[in-house]
Amino acid sequence: MWKQGFYSIDDNKQIAPKNFILVCLALYSVWQMGIVFYTGTPLSVYGQAPVPTSSSILTAVMAAAYIITIIVNIIFMKYAVAIGRSVVTVALFTTIMLFMPIPDAALLAFYYINTFCCVFLIGTLYTAEVSLLQNKVELKYVLMSSAICFFVISLLQSELFTLPYWALNVISTLILIALLFAMLVLPSKIEVKTVKIRELTEANRVPQVLTIGIFFAVVISTVSLVFGSTCAETVPHGIGIFYFSGGVAAVLVAFLIKKFNLSPFKIYVYSFALTAIGFVFAALSVVYPAFVFPAIILVGFSSLPANMVGFFINTLFSFSPTRFLSQTIVAIGLLVALLQAALLENLRENIVLLFTIMSMLSIIMLVFYIVIESNLSHHWNTLFNKKQRQQVVPTQAAEAAPETTVVTTEETFAEPPVSAPSSPALDCLSPREKELVGYILSGYTTAEIAKHMYLSENTVKSYRKEIYAKLYIHSRRELFAIAADEQSAS
Repeated sequence: MWKQGFYSIDDNKQIAPKNFILVCLALYSVWQMGIVFYTGTPLSVYGQAPVPTSSSILTAVMAAAYIITIIVNIIFMKYAVAIGRSVVTVALFTTIMLFMPIPDAALLAFYYINTFCCVFLIGTLYTAEVSLLQNKVELKYVLMSSAICFFVISLLQSELFTLPYWALNVISTLILIALLFAMLVLPSKIEVKTVKIRELTEANRVPQVLTIGIFFAVVISTVSLVFGSTCAETVPHGIGIFYFSGGVAAVLVAFLIKKFNLSPFKIYVYSFALTAIGFVFAALSVVYPAFVFPAIILVGFSSLPANMVGFFINTLFSFSPTRFLSQTIVAIGLLVALLQAALLENLRENIVLLFTIMSMLSIIMLVFYIVIESNLSHHWNTLFNKKQRQQVVPTQAAEAAPETTVVTTEETFAEPPVSAPSSPALDCLSPREKELVGYILSGYTTAEIAKHMYLSENTVKSYRKEIYAKLYIHSRRELFAIAADEQSAS
């Protein structure tokens, strides 16, 4: 089949497309964030459009597109690529119609349809990205798309030169042609088998704290992106600087991951910290103008974490392939976009208050994230170790007893063995206490630990207090920090 020359496919029906196909898919972000979302007023402070638009109608169109794409991609997940092709075709047609000398009413209608298609494709492309791409390819994709697209957007929005709307429309047309080609190359049907949430087994259930933590990181990064771009729009050349900073961050993070194997959750801590400082600088810049450009540069780092959420969700999907994962991100995007639109509508004339609210929100979210980060990093590492065991242990078992024993992944890990990491810090614990530490670090609740260790919940709590006393710690977070330090050292 001619398509298979553009990608390789693994046993899980996930693909690794050629780099130029990934670039074509990544160009969608240029169209979305660089053109469509900056030609109307709901997502910009000083928006422009080819004809006068209604802020309320455009917001309603975008909200409807968000809701419809969530519903459609949950119900028809297997056909997300085919649906995406149709939507891209409609978007291409409406973009071409915006060139035509037609009445303003018709022009406005095509403009709204074009915006609807753009937002609808968020859900469709996320579904394809999360369920189709292999995990390593997804990480390469998000970093590649961030670097390329942020630099291109920084040129489009730099204000160093003014592009007429027809020129933006030409760029939109070329992007949509490239995107349609990429969608035609992808498999028409997503063959990855999904499971219902209630059917998840011990072998493919992700620790709850990790899932919640990842979605919290999604919320923080999305809020930072939309509010950061709002902040940048109030400054001459601000959007160009904002996205250029994001592109530099993408290149830097790609280097750090490759060179030092830096944890993705650590990357988020640094990015959120810089973003929080940037918002504080933005608030101060109203009184002290010297803070303006440092604020935009620092806030620009928020654009990268927002682009990396696809990698986290892709990883969760590889363990727990439920059809709701990708659309949860879209739902979060909708809520944040509505929040931003509401704040801009009410605080458009009070930039100081707007920046103050952004600063407070970013600091609160940063503090909370720092509290849970060590826990998330440990579970993230545990998850990858578990995946490696799932791939290796069945093969070893088959080689040891090829004729008499069949070991499946689900059987091997229905009751996974748990043990505390080998660390001098834990040598003071008894074997039974180390076993309990292993369960804690694996994300088990007190009730689950009691069940597996054949103890009462009160006894488990008593053991835990004794462990904390011996280790001179007072919380699970400190215990996770000990484990994380040991993993880093090893």
